[in-house]
Amino acid sequence: MTQDPDTVPYFDEKDLVSDETLWALYERWCRFHGMARDHDEMTRRFGRFKDTAWHVHEFNKSGRSYTKGLTQFSDLEPEEFFGPRRCPRTHRTGSRFFTNDRDEVTAICTDGCLEKYEGPVWIIRGVKQP
Repeated sequence: MTQDPDTVPYFDEKDLVSDETLWALYERWCRFHGMARDHDEMTRRFGRFKDTAWHVHEFNKSGRSYTKGLTQFSDLEPEEFFGPRRCPRTHRTGSRFFTNDRDEVTAICTDGCLEKYEGPVWIIRGVKQP
């Protein structure tokens, strides 16, 4: 599965060479997802975003059969991400969630989609299109 540029912002190694380029990526990410963050909040969340960007980049270089991407959850701390038990894809309620010992969450949504979350990145398989 490749990353959909309409739902996941593209980035590559050039965006990871320094904190300045990562900050520029973070600003692009905020605009892409319509995140209204003031400078103090961005500064507070930047470390988590940077870790997530590196995790996604290293994973995608590994040659696995699927890729990960930066989603709207990429700067959230685990307690923020796992707080509300709802389907992040559309913010619907009525989804069932299952967790395992690696903090991976699988959501089965009311429309039959199956989503697997690994921290602030997600893998979508078997999504039924309307």
